[in-house]
Amino acid sequence: MVTDYKPSFGEFVTNPHASDLNPTRHGYFVEIIHRTGRCNKGDWFRCTDGVGHFWECGEVQPFEITEKMRRQDEEEALIEDAYREHTDIRP
Repeated sequence: MVTDYKPSFGEFVTNPHASDLNPTRHGYFVEIIHRTGRCNKGDWFRCTDGVGHFWECGEVQPFEITEKMRRQDEEEALIEDAYREHTDIRP
């Protein structure tokens, strides 16, 4: 699915073709690279993790917090609360 979305420099974006476990799924947009030739031609998006690792992907979308991410955060908070109650640690 090709979209006309063009992110701005430094925007946090998502690679929709990467799995949830892929460390290059989310990153900061750096630049658009236009490639010509027979294979992989067109616009490619260069992204970074902010600490020196760069990669390119064929499509990016704006980052959105998904319901799955919200549930994971809630589960982590519940586990942390249970741990605090068990160990009697007060914030």
